[in-house]
Amino acid sequence: MLRASLALRRGPMALGLRALSTKIPAMTLEQAMTSSHLILSEMNSPSAVQALQSAQQGGRLQKWQTANAVLIHATLRALPQAGFTADAMGLQQYTEAFAAQARSEQPEVRKPWRDNV
Repeated sequence: MLRASLALRRGPMALGLRALSTKIPAMTLEQAMTSSHLILSEMNSPSAVQALQSAQQGGRLQKWQTANAVLIHATLRALPQAGFTADAMGLQQYTEAFAAQARSEQPEVRKPWRDNV
């Protein structure tokens, strides 16, 4: 468990996984904020809400799997509007670009994230 945890911090190559992309595309703060709102909007769609409600009676694993599937589906639907392709490569590039934006030390980038949490 510890090995996997440490390997995850170092990235997919540490686990022997092939990286889908090598370059992190740039994402502006506006794109990051807009995409997060798009994803939240998709998560509130009737089909997403119904899927999440149907998993309420299940165990933890079923709840986690359902929530994860709904989140990935909502993200994939929002990717084209954020300038990324709605496939595995686009999802990885979006995640990397969003994470880079979230890790920014620039005060003008940190403030909107703090204010909206």
